[in-house]
Amino acid sequence: MQHRKYYLLLRTAIAFIWLWTAITVLVLAPIEESLALLPGAFDPAGFGAWLVRGTALFELFLGLATLVGWRVRLWAVVQLGLVLAFTLIITVFLPGQWLHPFGPVSKNVPLLAATAVLYHWEGEQP
Repeated sequence: MQHRKYYLLLRTAIAFIWLWTAITVLVLAPIEESLALLPGAFDPAGFGAWLVRGTALFELFLGLATLVGWRVRLWAVVQLGLVLAFTLIITVFLPGQWLHPFGPVSKNVPLLAATAVLYHWEGEQP
């Protein structure tokens, strides 16, 4: 692959996003902060904590799989779907997040592009 060093840099950066998000949710941020962001429709019967932690565990898995290069194309497609789903859910239920000064939702746009590039470059692997 002609762009091997950039491929590794991109894969590591994308893995970092998933890993850091998972660590933040599972270890660093109080669960109440995450639950406060959940729209009522996504907290059926008070299972919000399970939903938040389960999603974070899946993000941890995605980050590790991406970091070690395991089935990158498969997990890139899953990541694209997950980011699109998160973006759609946030757009519908928490549209004010688009106006947040730190741009937490707007960062999904370059993440989608980066993940698409990762998917493409992974297909060039010998």
